[in-house]
Amino acid sequence: MVYDKRTSVLIIKTLPNNAESITEFIQKTDRKLNMGNHSKNTDNEMPTNPDDKTDDENTD
Repeated sequence: MVYDKRTSVLIIKTLPNNAESITEFIQKTDRKLNMGNHSKNTDNEMPTNPDDKTDDENTD
């Protein structure tokens, strides 16, 4: 079980026994996780306060 704090989703994974099925399972799971808002949020991650970066540059 994996709890993703960013999306507040509990993910329960059961892996099959052979390696090919595990690879397929991971690919399918990745596709499901990358659907909808999840992928948009990870692609657009920004600092919580953009002003912090500017302040750091000014103190140099």
